[in-house]
Formats: sequence, C-alpha cells, structure tokens
Amino acid sequence: MLTFLEAAKKTGVPGIHLGVDGRNTHAFGFYEKMGFAELEQPDWGAVFGLTF
Repeated sequence: MLTFLEAAKKTGVPGIHLGVDGRNTHAFGFYEKMGFAELEQPDWGAVFGLTF
C-alpha cells in the first residue's frame, strides 16, 4: 500500500478513495491507520478517502 500511495503522489494524483465491504471489519482499521478518513457509509459498507 505504501508503494502504491507513493507512486500515486509522484504522478500528481490529488488523493485516493476506495470502498470497503461492511463485512470486512479489519479493513476499516487498516485504512484508518494508513491515514484514510471515512467519507460516507452506504448500505454496503464504507467509502474512505485520503488527500495528498
């Protein structure tokens, strides 16, 4: 993940967003530790975002 985020930054991407299935509870903590913030909670899970 760190390699991906660094590559995205180098190419000028302003940020990343992703969806996490609500059943994947471990992923919620993982993305929060990576610096992502929860943007919304649709019925199926959550959308996280990270601005560079």
